[in-house]
Amino acid sequence: MVGNGKRADLDASGCKGHCAQGDVDVVKRLYISADVSLGVGLASLVVSGILFLTRRAGAAPPAVAIEPLRRGALVLVPVATF
Repeated sequence: MVGNGKRADLDASGCKGHCAQGDVDVVKRLYISADVSLGVGLASLVVSGILFLTRRAGAAPPAVAIEPLRRGALVLVPVATF
């Protein structure tokens, strides 16, 4: 959405075809970062689905610990037990 807004700003400025390369690069970077974010989100969805479908029957759910910090929070989730 931000990339589309920046592109609309460039189109509205009337520089289509001869915009400053720096301005064009900003829009391209925004589009690339949006594509990467989408890919990471989809990959996370697939992995979480696989993990959900292949979980062990009768396994106890993992304990989640949340620690408040001065600038946010820390979430601890155990990955495996031995």
